[in-house]
Amino acid sequence: GVPFPIAVTAAPTPLDLQEYTRLTALQPYLNLVLDNLSKDVETMTHYLDPVAEYDPFVKGFLDIYKGLPGEHHQRVTLGLSRHDFMFDISVSSEEVPQLKLVEFNLVAASLGALGEGVFDYHQTVLRKNCVDTGKHNHRVDIVKGINQPENYVLKPQREGGGNNIWEDEMRKKLISLSGDPARAQYILMRRIRAPTGRNKIIRRGVMSDTVDTVSE
Repeated sequence: GVPFPIAVTAAPTPLDLQEYTRLTALQPYLNLVLDNLSKDVETMTHYLDPVAEYDPFVKGFLDIYKGLPGEHHQRVTLGLSRHDFMFDISVSSEEVPQLKLVEFNLVAASLGALGEGVFDYHQTVLRKNCVDTGKHNHRVDIVKGINQPENYVLKPQREGGGNNIWEDEMRKKLISLSGDPARAQYILMRRIRAPTGRNKIIRRGVMSDTVDTVSE
């Protein structure tokens, strides 16, 4: 058959049912918050204008947003988004890691359509394997990021972790941005300590050796 279009793990990541249930109950409220926020022009422009001044990517979207008609220009709207979560073991005193929201995507939201295909793919591989084997606050946060760079990550308004700035490089970046309004284009986030799991990765129909993986 045709290889699956993206890299997938050979087996699904185990997920604690209680955490999953908590998350699915919370998700509609997150959606509602984002929907209401998107309609609050004053708040959106207040927080995004400083970012757009130094980030042309954000400015492009903000210009489109400001150019939209008023709130009641259509009766029905559809919000298509993808929320990414990761397990975090640094905040959990129990054995079960907590799921933490990493980001919500309004541009790169297309992967949801592949979810059913990933499920079917896992079922096929698992069957095969069974046969084969076995501001003040801002200043405080910046100081924490400089003094404890191992606990934070500096993230620009971009999709994907490849744009993130880590550890000593992040510390130097924060120092260089001290007092610079251009720092508005970055978000300083507490670093998530995700547990690793052993799995195989399938790319274009070829299965790797067993490796350490992190689920998002």
